Amino acid sequence: MKRYLLPVLVGMIVVLTGCETTSESSISESTTITYLRMYSPFDSDVKSNVFTIDTVNNLIYNVDSLDFGTRVDSLSPMLTPIFNTCKIDGEIDLYAGDTIYVDFTKEHTLTVTTKDDAESKTYKIWVNVHQVNPDTIEWKYQGALQDEDVTEDKCVITDDGDAYWLMKKGEKIVAMTSVNGHWKYISTEGITKSADKVDIAHAVAHQGNVCVMGGMTLYQSNEGAEWSSKETTSDTEVEHLMFSIGGKLFALGKENKILRLNGTNWEEAVQMPSGFPVKGESVCVGKSPSGKLQVTVGCGIDEMGNYLSDFWATEDGTYWVKLTMQDSLITPRADAAIAKYASGIILMGGVDKDGEMVEDNCMYSQDFGITWQTMDSVFSVDATVTYLISRRANHSMVATTDGYLIVIGGTYYYPTLQAIPPREKKQKSNDMWKGMHYASLPGFKK
Repeated sequence: MKRYLLPVLVGMIVVLTGCETTSESSISESTTITYLRMYSPFDSDVKSNVFTIDTVNNLIYNVDSLDFGTRVDSLSPMLTPIFNTCKIDGEIDLYAGDTIYVDFTKEHTLTVTTKDDAESKTYKIWVNVHQVNPDTIEWKYQGALQDEDVTEDKCVITDDGDAYWLMKKGEKIVAMTSVNGHWKYISTEGITKSADKVDIAHAVAHQGNVCVMGGMTLYQSNEGAEWSSKETTSDTEVEHLMFSIGGKLFALGKENKILRLNGTNWEEAVQMPSGFPVKGESVCVGKSPSGKLQVTVGCGIDEMGNYLSDFWATEDGTYWVKLTMQDSLITPRADAAIAKYASGIILMGGVDKDGEMVEDNCMYSQDFGITWQTMDSVFSVDATVTYLISRRANHSMVATTDGYLIVIGGTYYYPTLQAIPPREKKQKSNDMWKGMHYASLPGFKK
């Protein structure tokens, strides 16, 4: 009596089971495999991954890769039809009796034979698994864009996706813009004469250009031409620019007031409660889960000098919601950078109350500021130097329209070879990094 494995259909999943039969009619007279999946004793989702069977090139593989970290060292192939013999690497008999598990961390061959071993065919078979953690940002060092001793800098990105990078050195202001990834210098005529008063650190993207304040004078770029300026007035002392939304420009005023520019006058938009940051806050503007533009303000220092880990959000600059939950606080910090990216918010860097760079350097919030998790980073390496995107503060981070994060400037920790603290020293940065979060790529399965 000859023993074969017969397929039993269970909810569209083929399970190979042993049985005794005298019939050979179920054995395939062709060497074509028509259906194959894998069974894993560790992960029930593996069996839902359908394999492509290329009968021309004799290849079997899964186009849709399994999730990062999926165990594939013990998988059992499930296939139809039934063959006379079915062996892995010519040695492992899948019809031996009990379920056979194979190490698919490497490529194998799968050989099948027809009735009475009349014909045989050998396929190459492998299992694709994502090799990059979807919660990892891979960073590539882009070099230093300029070699001047910059004392203050800020990069912002407009709704059109154009990036502006402003730098100050003493009484000199330098400005660059990037269109489609190509950086070029633009004019700073109109603001250079007042460079000592201009607040570069709080530059804001507004209506396709960039705005800065110098005292009560508002300057706005004009697509590379001379900057325009206008004098503004306010009943409340203006601290600094904050953001632009709905075509309106907003600033932070004394006594926790959010101010909105109406013509040339700063009027009160809302009185914020005690505990709202008054300096060192991180601000970004981007689409919320509802699809509307949303301003997110987080961390910073309040009027009492407390370092914060709270986050606030608004869609109009007037009505605000505090997002932070007490059981999901990140390290309190100031001078960090945030950006709407990868269907959430990325937070990078900052300093604590002791002036030290925070340890939880790169954080990710999938719910736009309510809860946070640590995000790994992968650093680029060239033939001579390993570049590290070190802990930093006062830097800029923007998300580009082609799916990248750009980190520029600020102050960073320069790694030293000392074995005991202080292991690092602070240094002004003029470097640029380009990062990609793989889970944000179209079609990436997380």
